[in-house]
Amino acid sequence: MSLDLYDCVSPLDFRYYANNEKLVALLGPYVSERGRLVSELAVEAALVRVCARRGICSPEIAAEVDAAVGRVRFEDVAQEDARIHHSTRALVNCLRAELSDAAKPFIHLMLTSFDVKDTAAAWRFREATEKAIVPTLLDLENTLIAL
Repeated sequence: MSLDLYDCVSPLDFRYYANNEKLVALLGPYVSERGRLVSELAVEAALVRVCARRGICSPEIAAEVDAAVGRVRFEDVAQEDARIHHSTRALVNCLRAELSDAAKPFIHLMLTSFDVKDTAAAWRFREATEKAIVPTLLDLENTLIAL
């Protein structure tokens, strides 16, 4: 599917974001759909690492999950979401498809969809603030001071 910038829902997308490569590079990891998926996968992997530290699963399973996160294709998650109409379950299904049978039960264990979504969003907002927004505001402050 090809989307023209002027078909975007928000004017912010075509006026300021998509036409500015520097802004896309700066904010993309935090505000894009790809950024959302990366952060939600990170939450799923973090849970398994905690399970390993608590003796609920082995460190090898946690390492397997960490490696599998990098193999999940965003196109596959989108296709699965279109099929089942549940974005978190689609992500979980695609992550589990990359794992051994021994590791699969630890994905999404004890989590609700919104545990994943809200934790991932909080992480993205914090990261965007610390790595993009505050440094940009400090640059602006320095520019204003220099006037």
